[in-house]
Amino acid sequence: MTTASTRLPGIGREIGFGFLYWLVFLIALEPGNLARAAAAGTPLDWHQEVLRILCASLLGAFATPVVAVLMRRFPIEGHAFRRHLAVHGLGAASVAFSLIVVSCLLAPLAKVGDTRPFMAALPEHLIANWLLLAFSIAGLTAVLHAARVLRADQARVVAYVATEAGEAESAYLTQVQIKTRGRLAIIDLNTVDWIEAQGNYVALHCGARIHLLRETLSALAVKLDPGAFVRIHRSRLVATARIAEIHPLANGDALIRLSVGTELRLSRNHREEVHERLASRPQSDG
Repeated sequence: MTTASTRLPGIGREIGFGFLYWLVFLIALEPGNLARAAAAGTPLDWHQEVLRILCASLLGAFATPVVAVLMRRFPIEGHAFRRHLAVHGLGAASVAFSLIVVSCLLAPLAKVGDTRPFMAALPEHLIANWLLLAFSIAGLTAVLHAARVLRADQARVVAYVATEAGEAESAYLTQVQIKTRGRLAIIDLNTVDWIEAQGNYVALHCGARIHLLRETLSALAVKLDPGAFVRIHRSRLVATARIAEIHPLANGDALIRLSVGTELRLSRNHREEVHERLASRPQSDG
C-alpha cells in the first residue's frame, strides 16, 4: 500500500540518524575504555573493538524509531509537559533495559564484545550501563524534539515570508463563491469544519450543511492557509481549529474527532504532519 511505502523513507532516516548518534556516543566513551584496559594490563583488540562499536551503534539505530514514535506521540510541550516528560523517562529506562538484554543475547552468538553466557553477563551490564544508556536515550529524545521544533519554526517562517512577499491575488483564500440554482452564495472558510473530494468537486462541510464547489481538492489545498487546514487523507482536509481529539488505531492510522462531533479517519501518511500542526496551534484553541 502507498501508506507503508511512504512511511519507509522516514523510518530509514531515523535509523540512519540513530546510527550516527550512537556511533558518536560510543566513540566518546572510548578513551575511558582504553584507560580501563591499560590499568588492567589487557590492551584492547582493535578489530574486535571497532566491530563492537559498529554492532552496538546498529543495535541502537534500530531502537531509534521507537524513541521517535514516543517523541511524536508525547511532545514535550504544552499543558501535558510534565506527564509527557514522565512518559519519556519511563520510555528511556525501558529502551535502555531492552538494549542491554538484546546485546547480552546477541554477543555470545555473534562472538562480539562480552561473550559470556546471558545470565552471567546481564547483571553486570545492567549495573554498569543501564543508567548511562537511559541518559543517552533521553539525550536522543531531546535532539529529535529540537529537530521537530526547528522544522515547525522553519515552516512558519516560510509561510510568513511567502505571505508577506506574495501579491494580493496569491494570498490565501478566506472565502469562496458557490453558484446554486442561479444564485451566488459566499461561504466564509472560517465556518468550514472539513473538506472532502468528490470527483471534480469538493464538499465543504459546515456543521449540518454541505456546499459543493467546482474545484479539485489538490487545486483548492494550495490556496488555503496551511495553518488553518491540514490534510488527513488524500481525499480530505480538516480545519485544525476543529480538531478536538486524536485516537491512535492498531494499524497505524488514527481516528480524529472534531469539535462538532464528526469522526474522520486519519491516514498514517499524514499523522506526523497533523501532530506538528496541532503542536504549533495556539493553546487557546483547546
